[in-house]
Amino acid sequence: SEDDYLEATRAPSTRREYANDVRLFIDAGGSIPATVDQIVDYVTAIGSRLAVATIERRLVSIHVGHLDQGYPSPVSDTRVKQVMKGVRRSVGTAQRRVSAIEKDILLDLWSAAAKRKPVWAARTIALLSTGWAGAFRRRELVGLTWDCVTWLESGMEILLRSSKVDQVGAGFVKFIPNAYGDRCPVKALKYWQEISGLTSGPIFRSVGQNESIGDHALSTHSVANIIKQLIEVSGRDPALFSGHS
Repeated sequence: SEDDYLEATRAPSTRREYANDVRLFIDAGGSIPATVDQIVDYVTAIGSRLAVATIERRLVSIHVGHLDQGYPSPVSDTRVKQVMKGVRRSVGTAQRRVSAIEKDILLDLWSAAAKRKPVWAARTIALLSTGWAGAFRRRELVGLTWDCVTWLESGMEILLRSSKVDQVGAGFVKFIPNAYGDRCPVKALKYWQEISGLTSGPIFRSVGQNESIGDHALSTHSVANIIKQLIEVSGRDPALFSGHS
């Protein structure tokens, strides 16, 4: 409903996304208020190169942009709905669906990483296992610093200071318990801390060919590339997986 859309715009990150979407629409020749023709032309122009979900979000942004400025929204017009049906049929069915990394796959990736140089392996195993056990988004993972971690006898607590699901920004804690055996996320993160000697700053950093550890956090893109590398080494099709997996 319109109320739901307006409620969503109260989250600062969502407001920024909406404003950026509207700017892209205007840069492409649109305006607020827009005509139905402008919306239809815009959807047709971006329909073949963007994900359906992205196009839908842009339409929501344009819709909210109209409501915010007191204009009726052309987004709900029948012609816009019809053109979106066509986009879903032609593009949506062809869009890549990524697979989840389940426990067996994680253990295969763990084994593949363990065969690499020790520092790279320690960082990568800690990254994979912490991300998997805590169900962290890539952005959350690369934003973690060592002062976010509290070691407990039963496992570890990781403080997320900001997240998509924490709109207030107060932070919340994820608990990861000890696992049986050596393939334990808690042991993996402890081992990465021991081998790296790091006690402050970003947890997950780049590791060079010569095993040197970078000063800055990995990018979300780097995390996706690491996962794809290991997926390929494990004999699976990297096109079926992504950083979200």
